[in-house]
Amino acid sequence: MKNTKGKTITLGIDIGVSSIGWALVEDQKKFIDGGVHIFTNGGEEQTNTTRREKRLQRKQTRRRSMRIRRLVHALAGTAMLPIASTANLRQQLDKAARLPKKERHATTTSPAIQALKDFFDLVPWTLRKKAIEGQRLTPQELGRVFYHFAHQRGFPKNSLRTLEGDKKAEEEAKTLKEGSPKDDKIGADTTQAGIAAIPNKAQHYLGYYLATLFPSKGTPPYQMPERIRSRYTYREMYKAEFEHIWQTQRRYHPQLLTPQRKAAIKHILFFQLPLQTPPRGQCTFEQNKKRAYLASLLFEEFRAHQYINNFLAQYGITTPAARQPFLAKAIAEFLSKKSKITPTQLAKKLQLTKTTKDDPKKDTLDKEAQPMGRAEFQFTTELRNLFGPEIWDAYTPAEKNDRWHIIFRKISHLKDLDSLAKYAKKHWQFNDKQITDLCKITIPKGVGNISEKAIRYILPYLKRGYLYDQAVLLGSISKAFGHHFDP
Repeated sequence: MKNTKGKTITLGIDIGVSSIGWALVEDQKKFIDGGVHIFTNGGEEQTNTTRREKRLQRKQTRRRSMRIRRLVHALAGTAMLPIASTANLRQQLDKAARLPKKERHATTTSPAIQALKDFFDLVPWTLRKKAIEGQRLTPQELGRVFYHFAHQRGFPKNSLRTLEGDKKAEEEAKTLKEGSPKDDKIGADTTQAGIAAIPNKAQHYLGYYLATLFPSKGTPPYQMPERIRSRYTYREMYKAEFEHIWQTQRRYHPQLLTPQRKAAIKHILFFQLPLQTPPRGQCTFEQNKKRAYLASLLFEEFRAHQYINNFLAQYGITTPAARQPFLAKAIAEFLSKKSKITPTQLAKKLQLTKTTKDDPKKDTLDKEAQPMGRAEFQFTTELRNLFGPEIWDAYTPAEKNDRWHIIFRKISHLKDLDSLAKYAKKHWQFNDKQITDLCKITIPKGVGNISEKAIRYILPYLKRGYLYDQAVLLGSISKAFGHHFDP
């Protein structure tokens, strides 16, 4: 465009991801003005975060609704819920929940809807306290307690286990324990302290403690000593209370509270979907096989032999036959250590000395502070110390793998330390100290780049002292011939 003097004015704009720059030039020679506007946060990242949080909220709401519907179907037709048929279930529940106060006892209200409304008018906090004290509840009062559990069931305490370095997970665990003043939420530790302060130990349950906070008739909410809602709780609190209420009420309703019904209701209330594991990816050599976990016993053995062979080669031991005698001693050193080994420590144990002058910029083997990294038997060593070296070494490879699989699945996938502790005590005869150590065990996260099938072809040659590239070549030949190839 041109100005009043007939000179050409050019506007230049540079649009970046988080900034916009502009400049005005006269006749492409004279600079007039310019500037830059920088955005503090990228719009795309903020939009994705908001979308992800909203999706998580919708998922939680959907699963809570599904849990309630499953519980209603399980209680329908029994004396614990005033619903004879589950046909048009959602419409019945909506009508009962939305019934105005002035129509609660109106003659035009359907008796079924009125019965449901009376059911929801029961105060669950008071009923839970009565049940914990051992007082008799009617079947409908008992059903109201279970319905309340379906709405609030706490956070799984086992999932608070965080790995070192995961700052976000550590912050979330701290918030659950200590609460969030910003959101006016009480922490689970505060609630546990309140439960422990109850004089009678037989009443140390969440429902009893919250019932003591419930305001008496006519007390304004702002005079309550502590909020009942808006607090973090643990799933174990609800499970313990459910077991206690079921046992105390069973003597009053033996025909209603059967073991089969208990198992069904408990599964509905407390079942936790296993966390989705990230995709493992395809093996570099076996395209139809998944990559091995870093915590796999076979992968840790493969990784250790690969590192030791490279380690020995840098000390001038260049032939496989010369490296093989050192391998067994180095592997035994790995397994016997409870802490990480530095390269210098390993060299001293193997009585190795440098025979070549390496570039000091590339040479990192003599740094005392540098650990072996991921080359050691991290998870294997923890399992060996947990079971005991003599017991673990006496197991066959199949028995070791079975125990690894049970521990790995229950900790990494299911996050279920309670069932793992019971299983270990029953089948492995673990004592209390072993169970405590088992619950504190750390499992390496992530996967390698090859599968266990490929490792089985490569590992025999690594054990014979060959370097990784040589072992891969020999393993490929063995696979092609269909039997072990002896070079």
